[in-house]
Amino acid sequence: MNKPLISFHGKQEIKDAKIADIKRHQVLDNLRQGSYWENQKGCAVTCTMFSPEDFEKQTVNTSDIHGRYETQLGIPRILARLEDRFFEGMTVENSKEWPLRFIEAVPVGVNLENVWRRFMAWMLADNAEGVIKFAKNDKQRKAIQDVADAFTRSITETVTYDEWAQVRNDAAAAAADAAYAAAAADAAYAADAAADADAARTSARKAHFFKMSEKLLELLREAA
Repeated sequence: MNKPLISFHGKQEIKDAKIADIKRHQVLDNLRQGSYWENQKGCAVTCTMFSPEDFEKQTVNTSDIHGRYETQLGIPRILARLEDRFFEGMTVENSKEWPLRFIEAVPVGVNLENVWRRFMAWMLADNAEGVIKFAKNDKQRKAIQDVADAFTRSITETVTYDEWAQVRNDAAAAAADAAYAAAAADAAYAADAAADADAARTSARKAHFFKMSEKLLELLREAA
């Protein structure tokens, strides 16, 4: 059985060092959307995992960068992917503050495995902000709710591979089109689908990503 990940491996000094690095990246204007590492500028996860000195020496290697959150910071890689996705989806102004806000919200010495499960359940089934508000009929609503319920159940019990496959298949069958199926059956794509359904305008999409980022911060703080 794999040993549970513990945030910052239980060491406040690891968190403090990352906060200091990110603040220096902000001062140096090193944060950029659009790529992991280009022209000595980096995205949220790159500026978290590498120091300004690494940037200057050009010793940045972004291979498996989300996985490094687990080995170096004790943070599940799926949370790193969410941080990354939200960074790219926000306004430029909000993106500059996002990596620092994210890392500051992560408590020290906590297993964060259930944070992303709670987030996925919220993102799918929240009546105000979730994918479920775009359901076109009761069948779709039930399919989305079933996936969200599976995430909630997985917090306290094991949801088998077959059970996951069933709710995903049911969601796909209930969906009116492939894009909607992805939103209902795979929470990793729910952000894009929800934003697209909310409005086609870029500003609406960015606002939606910001709302989701705020919810993730809330859940991280509650994990303390």
